[in-house]
Amino acid sequence: MKKNRKALIHTFLWVLGFSLLVLTGCVSNVRKPEASLDTPEHHVFSGMKLFEAGDLKAAEKELHLALELDPDYCRGLYGLGLVQGHQNDFKTGFASMKQAKSIAADKREKSLVHTGFMRLYLLEKGELWLDRVQEHYSRAV
Repeated sequence: MKKNRKALIHTFLWVLGFSLLVLTGCVSNVRKPEASLDTPEHHVFSGMKLFEAGDLKAAEKELHLALELDPDYCRGLYGLGLVQGHQNDFKTGFASMKQAKSIAADKREKSLVHTGFMRLYLLEKGELWLDRVQEHYSRAV
């Protein structure tokens, strides 16, 4: 009787441990919302308001919160690219904008990303910046 009970407990613990192992393997790195306003849309809205007010650090924080909830949120990457450009980190800003472009789902998002590229090129004023602005303008329209 004791052997049977020990075997049953051993089997139960093995199944429980295996189940926990499988479940933890399915956990993603995406953060779960903590409140009703804890959405990518709301964080991007707040981040862009802060960006327009000139508070780049707070805007960047809000945009990162949006991307924690949805790493493929086009508008979050767009906003982050603009913030990075205004912080004179053009390499990272263009990388964020390229990532936003690659996941833009519809014409509206694609146009938004092209305007983001235009804004970055206008800020940077690098080589052939005017040609690049005109190219993205044509694509945005």
